[in-house]
Amino acid sequence: MSPRIEEVAASLIREFLSRKGLKKTRTALDDELPRTQHSISSRDELRAVLHLDSLYKENKLAEKPLKTYLEIMAKNFLDKKTLKMEEQNAECTKLFTQGHQKKAAVSSNLAVYDISDEESSSSCAVSETSHILTHKMGTLWCFI
Repeated sequence: MSPRIEEVAASLIREFLSRKGLKKTRTALDDELPRTQHSISSRDELRAVLHLDSLYKENKLAEKPLKTYLEIMAKNFLDKKTLKMEEQNAECTKLFTQGHQKKAAVSSNLAVYDISDEESSSSCAVSETSHILTHKMGTLWCFI
């Protein structure tokens, strides 16, 4: 691991522990991983190194702003993941409603339709009896 990465990560953890009031834990960290001359000692410098300015400003405007950079970063990653899943679900619904229905399998009580989009290499399947819609994009399956 690059020494710079370790310094930034340690500074991020120190900022988290300080803002949460975890003094004993921070003291233990400082004992086990002492600061060096390259350690980041100010929140402004840490925010600049991590390119968190826009997320920081957005957080300040929130109804319940988060206290630490680590929390802001975690929220950002989780929000992006949620948005991506919502987009994939919307794409599946779009494929279904466009009428690209190809009958894939029929049994006496079950009809399953495959809705494929060769251009995006994604597909959906829906069962008439269970009304379960599954969506495959790459290796991710969504059940709606």
